[in-house]
Amino acid sequence: MRSESLTSEGQRNVVTVRAKFLGSLLGGMVADGFGAPTQGWNAERVEEALSLMARLPKDSAYRALYEGVLGPLTGRFGHSRFHYTDDTQMTISVTESLVASGRFDGEDMARRLAENFDAGRSYGPGIFCVIQHLRRGVPWNAAGTQVFGGQGSSCNGGAARVGPIGLLFHDLNSGNLRRVVELATSITHAHPLGIEGAVLQALAVAVAVRLDPFADFDPLAFLDELEDGFCTRQAVYQEALTALRGLVTRHLRGGDVTPRMATETLGHSSEASASVPLALCAFLLHPRSFEDATRFAVRMGGATDTQAALCGTVSGAYLGHAAIPAEWIEVIENEGRGRDYLGRLGLELYQVWQTPERRPIPLK
Repeated sequence: MRSESLTSEGQRNVVTVRAKFLGSLLGGMVADGFGAPTQGWNAERVEEALSLMARLPKDSAYRALYEGVLGPLTGRFGHSRFHYTDDTQMTISVTESLVASGRFDGEDMARRLAENFDAGRSYGPGIFCVIQHLRRGVPWNAAGTQVFGGQGSSCNGGAARVGPIGLLFHDLNSGNLRRVVELATSITHAHPLGIEGAVLQALAVAVAVRLDPFADFDPLAFLDELEDGFCTRQAVYQEALTALRGLVTRHLRGGDVTPRMATETLGHSSEASASVPLALCAFLLHPRSFEDATRFAVRMGGATDTQAALCGTVSGAYLGHAAIPAEWIEVIENEGRGRDYLGRLGLELYQVWQTPERRPIPLK
């Protein structure tokens, strides 16, 4: 299976499913690392920092410091090294589990999430508590309800790590994909709004994998397909998708859609109901450019690591790994479970999808 089209010269352009698997996983890692230094900044602070940096002498130590934070927004990385956060850490755990099991295995996935936990990756307090419950032996399908008064977390961490599920099950019907995502997300984020955000993200990845990046791209048609599969009953997501459609329509009609306008329209928080629509907005406004989509996601401020990771995961699934600039990949950490390790995992995940005798089924 592959996406292909003919150029005007009659040559065939091809983006394989293999390239899309790699693009999605590496795109999420790269964007996560680029968004991490500005996490918690608002859009105004990001723009002020960019303006200040532009006025500093090129050989200034202060400029070098700013470039260490704002490199992806300026194209100047210097000697900076960008490190991924808990979003990629958990994505790695999910991918490892899918590769090892060949299907969704809740117990195995939860064990890997707990074993790979690294407090230095900026985990939130809710997920930190869930991990401790898992380590104490709380069952995988119960630990997520042990926080926030039994309601579970509605934040964006569950959505940030379901990209591999959207990849592996991209050719299943939306009902089966939804069921896998619901179970996998509930391990750490059991609140219905956290789960719905993860379903929306996984469906976006699945749609992106199926589309040919060399064909005409219609962002409204993308939203149509996404909503047809999503079928949510959560009003907050229905409203967000309506608002997102309005922003995309404005953009298509030649109107300006700024990062600040996007956050004022879609919300600005670490809740999945805000972060996932914001990430989709960045992708849909810049579907042909991984760089521009990632920059827009970071310039929105707020949960910049997760917003960028969500956007990069979808953009990479659509465009393939060749669309990620080599210099962007090179400045992401590569020790241990770094970029090369995730790349190998992506190839193994692709083999799981491709090999008939290991053809995954939704549930164990």
